Amino acid sequence: MPNPFEVRLPNVLGNRNVRNPQREAYEALANYATDPRETEREVGIVLPVGCGKSGAITLTPFAFRSKRTLVVAPGLNIADQLAADFNPTKTDMFYRKCNILDGPPYPEPVEIRGTSTNRGDLDEVQ
Repeated sequence: MPNPFEVRLPNVLGNRNVRNPQREAYEALANYATDPRETEREVGIVLPVGCGKSGAITLTPFAFRSKRTLVVAPGLNIADQLAADFNPTKTDMFYRKCNILDGPPYPEPVEIRGTSTNRGDLDEVQ
């Protein structure tokens, strides 16, 4: 089954629930990802405090039409926030809260923390 990042079109560019910096970051990343002249493997986006970095992170895999995505957080609080933003069981998940996706299927995250992560879950994760 294809990953939602690959086949779903997120409601970003005309969406009033998405902050301008998030929208601009998504648009820049999508343009970068589809430009055949861009050959660098890494790209960075810098956003000031309070501009919605967590939301921008949840949009990034759609910009690249990712098969799988690894999000690394610098601390436990940020990791918890990101996990909640991606978690389809949460009513305030970013994709629902900001009307990014109009319903399932949602990407299914697996949190890697400590020694409790199951290898089978990682193999199945989108």
